[in-house]
Amino acid sequence: MRRSLTAALLALAAAFGAAGAAQAAVIDDDPVRIVNAKFDFGDNTFVAGAPTGSGDVEWSYGPAGVQPHLTGTLHLDNAAGLCGHVRMEQFDSAGAAVSTWIGGAVCPPDDLEHAYAVNLTPPAAPGTDHTTVSIAQSAGGAWTAVASSTVWANTHDDSVWIAPGGGIGFGGPGWLFGAPLGSGTVEWQLQNGTLKPHLTGTLHLNNAAGACARMNLRYLTEAGVLIASRTGATFCAGAAGQNSWSIDLAPFRGVLGQVIVDLQKQTAAGVWVTAGSQTVSVAV
Repeated sequence: MRRSLTAALLALAAAFGAAGAAQAAVIDDDPVRIVNAKFDFGDNTFVAGAPTGSGDVEWSYGPAGVQPHLTGTLHLDNAAGLCGHVRMEQFDSAGAAVSTWIGGAVCPPDDLEHAYAVNLTPPAAPGTDHTTVSIAQSAGGAWTAVASSTVWANTHDDSVWIAPGGGIGFGGPGWLFGAPLGSGTVEWQLQNGTLKPHLTGTLHLNNAAGACARMNLRYLTEAGVLIASRTGATFCAGAAGQNSWSIDLAPFRGVLGQVIVDLQKQTAAGVWVTAGSQTVSVAV
């Protein structure tokens, strides 16, 4: 197999400002592998006419919005007389174009296989929902996309289980040995550069007749600065035994990075105190 490795950098980078970069969180990571005659994108290996592994789009989220970062290797094989580059096009959730970012052009000197490192970071934008990575070629004229792959910025769900004892807890619908069975969930709903954490699960009061409890959400930046706090409905046990209520709470949307989920109980004096908490982050 003919093989010649040429190291070159295709880098056009735009980053967050200093404050934004300090608070950016990595929220997703997607493999990208494009196999096409003469032009391929993946990792830095090349066997039987194609890269054996994938490149990568790492998604970051911060005050400036959503930002993809593409790394990998562009391979040109048997492509003398042609030039190639990698292009990233950002789109919103409706499919409207947000921005286009183009890497530098490379033109192999012969028909051997040549490998070029790719490192592209388009600007962050609130509307970015997905990106299409394309390989484009030119034979001395206009550039034409020959192959592409699209990946989306997806957030994960976090499990929430709070069991401070004393007959109170938050998690799944079951209750055993003084604690919830299973977990509740925080779903990170990303839209137009803002997040709406959605808490679901079950609030339990066991053998606590007359006791009252509620869920409270504290919203923080990725750096841990408090933005806002929202409480859910109050639930009171009417009798002894097992009492439970379904929680579906999503009262706030904003630019944030963390949520502290508080399980609060009301004292005999009517004061709300936090019985237990769990912090979850949009970062993977």
